[in-house]
Amino acid sequence: MPDTPEVEVRPMLEGVGERTLLCGHVHLQYRRDAAGHLIVNPGSVGLPFDGDPRAAWAMTADGEVELRRTAYDVEAVARRVEQADAPFAADVARRLRTARRD
Repeated sequence: MPDTPEVEVRPMLEGVGERTLLCGHVHLQYRRDAAGHLIVNPGSVGLPFDGDPRAAWAMTADGEVELRRTAYDVEAVARRVEQADAPFAADVARRLRTARRD
């Protein structure tokens, strides 16, 4: 996580030789230096949980990492989700609108 204390991160990265690490699954876009590594989470294109509903992603080129956001019609997508007869549709639509997990 972006706020995991470095004292906890250090043992996780023992023996890792790469300087830049890409990770995911937490729906939070961030980059941080920890334990001699650059740790990057590009975020979530569909369900970011950091309060910013724009699609979150990253671009890598020539060893550089750039975090990016792209606006789209979140409300239109949320309405389509609500119209679907799918489990958790209301929760997903709410999360799309708020860009929050809970």
